[in-house]
Amino acid sequence: MKLVMTDHWCNTRNKLEIAKQLNGVLAAFEYDGLATKEIVDALNDEENDVIIVTADSRFMRYVRENSYFKIEDTYIYSDGKFKLLQDTTKRILRYGHNMMNLYESDEFQI
Repeated sequence: MKLVMTDHWCNTRNKLEIAKQLNGVLAAFEYDGLATKEIVDALNDEENDVIIVTADSRFMRYVRENSYFKIEDTYIYSDGKFKLLQDTTKRILRYGHNMMNLYESDEFQI
């Protein structure tokens, strides 16, 4: 499953276009605005492979090994361009890192 975080709100049409650019299918659920437990419940039911949300640290807690999103499948979408999460920091990201803490401390340059 791929996670794309955008720097601004996207409508459904824009989300469909972003998903197509990643050769994926847009998520069935609308994740923006969900609470953390609601996100987990929705992810358990998700069959599609591209989730697009306004940049939000709640999703970073699921970017790790044996979780919903892998570091190499997490993107930042800004100004019409995709950046892999790894390419937004000078730090070498490892699965042991707490991505949510890194995100909240502005480690990732969007």
